[in-house]
Amino acid sequence: MSPTVTSKDASCTGERLLKSALQLFAERGFANTSIRELAKKAEVNVSAVSYYFTDKAGLYRAAYNDNLLSSGLFERMVTNPTPLSEQTLRQVLSDLIKSFVEPLKHGDVAAWRIRLHMREMLEPSGLWEDEIHKEILPAQKALQQRLCQELGLAQPDDRILRLALSIAGLGVHLLVSRDVVQGVAPQLLANEKAIDDYTDQLLEYALAMVECERRRLETRPHL
Repeated sequence: MSPTVTSKDASCTGERLLKSALQLFAERGFANTSIRELAKKAEVNVSAVSYYFTDKAGLYRAAYNDNLLSSGLFERMVTNPTPLSEQTLRQVLSDLIKSFVEPLKHGDVAAWRIRLHMREMLEPSGLWEDEIHKEILPAQKALQQRLCQELGLAQPDDRILRLALSIAGLGVHLLVSRDVVQGVAPQLLANEKAIDDYTDQLLEYALAMVECERRRLETRPHL
């Protein structure tokens, strides 16, 4: 009699495949990675790919969209039961920045995720476009509305769009520049406390950017 496969076993198999796919797709790209290589890396049977993910394309989509690295803060910024209008600006910006920076606590896995996203931009399959429209754009619009509320504006204009993108850029830049930071000042990402300290500093920068825009609006309201 064959051994019973428990839900825990299945979960471990799926996670191994996802981690292996993330690394191999990031390093080699979709076209240059075979199902056999994926299975060998994950130490599973080749049939596990089709069982859990239908095919290689399904595994690629799962690896690209997997929340293995994410704290979920980016998504909760839009779906939080407490509207952004009732959250403090500090909390909103803290959640946004953490959504980008928290993955750095996963070490090499974060590097693979970054490289996979870069590959998707260079060799598009449609997933990056979906991410922009389904995830990034709604979060940006929510942030823009919260900034309008904070600054007393009826609706976003180009100033608010630039401010919202620049604030998000603080976290994005750190995430995609991980290898540069590791080479220049590795102590800044050496452990979770170091990453939290970096996050706190980025939050203060973001709040300062909002205050700077507040002063600009007071002195040059029509620019």
